[in-house]
Amino acid sequence: MRVCGGGGLCHPGATIGHRDIAPKAARDGEGGDRELVPPTGMTVAETAETLRSQQDAYARSNPVCWRKLLRQRTAPRTPLFLSARAVSGVDYEGLRVKEGVTHLDGLHRMIAWAAWHRLPEGEEIPAYVAFAAPR
Repeated sequence: MRVCGGGGLCHPGATIGHRDIAPKAARDGEGGDRELVPPTGMTVAETAETLRSQQDAYARSNPVCWRKLLRQRTAPRTPLFLSARAVSGVDYEGLRVKEGVTHLDGLHRMIAWAAWHRLPEGEEIPAYVAFAAPR
């Protein structure tokens, strides 16, 4: 997938695969009983594979999150908000990998797109990537 940022936030030719993006931990699972992304984090591809392997059980145990995922399965694609590395804060403190592209907003979108094969290779997905300001 090609990630195209606006306002000079990222190199317009950068290519980032869904195997490279780490969603932050979804600790509460939208109030459900089953955790999809552990606090240590997983890539979008790993998360999508986990979701596919336990789809029925996940839908029953996490109905709010499941509805969000289903909505994104067919919704128009909208920009993602990513960070060049994990940011500080409780949602990110347990991540195994702190370096590399990390999700800030768009968790359900990215997982649904990957789980239902809406991320064809070479497709451009608008994204904004935050970098630390130079000191």
